[in-house]
Amino acid sequence: MATLPFTAGLLTATGVHDMITDVHESDDWHCSVLSFTGGFVLLVFVSAGLGQ
Repeated sequence: MATLPFTAGLLTATGVHDMITDVHESDDWHCSVLSFTGGFVLLVFVSAGLGQ
């Protein structure tokens, strides 16, 4: 049962690393950073709302 959170964390870290690398290679990185941050904040709010 403990392998599921470990695997999820590993996949999340890999995905974030790939996204950050792609953002640095693009010319329109301001919009990408705002979109990434906004998506993360939205995920936190939805996760907190479903937890209650």
